[in-house]
Amino acid sequence: MNKDIILEFAQSLFYERGTKAVNVDDIAKGLGISKKTIYNFFSSKDEIVEYQIDEHIKHHICDIEAVKVDSQNAINELFLLYKMNCEQHKALKPIFIADIQKYYPSCWKKLENGRLFDIYRPPTYRTFF
Repeated sequence: MNKDIILEFAQSLFYERGTKAVNVDDIAKGLGISKKTIYNFFSSKDEIVEYQIDEHIKHHICDIEAVKVDSQNAINELFLLYKMNCEQHKALKPIFIADIQKYYPSCWKKLENGRLFDIYRPPTYRTFF
């Protein structure tokens, strides 16, 4: 068992049921491990949520850069970015967003700052949108 497996499973639960409805017991049970194993990697559910948000931001930035490299032209790039965003948001339920806003304001601020200050967009898009 490693940190990435725990994060991936926790993320799927958070996206489906929201952060409030998921506890460390649910994560441990779903993975077939003990809570102690989870606590070897994370001190609390809050740390899992915060780490997951940070990882989400890092992966989103990497995905944007990959689209930029793989696209054939500007129109294709915009299409691929749109498609990527649709795929990423399919798994999200509104309860996840609501829970992050309400119970994890520092995480919500990171996500909002990324949107407001163009952290997620490559520099070439900042002049257009």
